[in-house]
Amino acid sequence: MKITNKKRFILSLLILLVIIFSAFNFCLAENKEIMIEEYSVQAGDTLWSIATEYKNRNQDIREYIYNLQELNNIDCIIYPGQIIKIIK
Repeated sequence: MKITNKKRFILSLLILLVIIFSAFNFCLAENKEIMIEEYSVQAGDTLWSIATEYKNRNQDIREYIYNLQELNNIDCIIYPGQIIKIIK
């Protein structure tokens, strides 16, 4: 390999690493601060109705419900008066 080819290779590799590092940092910066509040379950509430009210507009409702279940260590049944944590 000629010296100029080695320099080009190393320069290209460095540029590629900078691009990858920048993309990784951009992805990390997209994570927004998560706010958690307590919610008192009312008669007639379901995880679906709570998720409809509190999920982000572009978030899949099933993903939000799954996150609620994981956060509160519950299945799909909730009871009036129960206090659950919701993600805002």
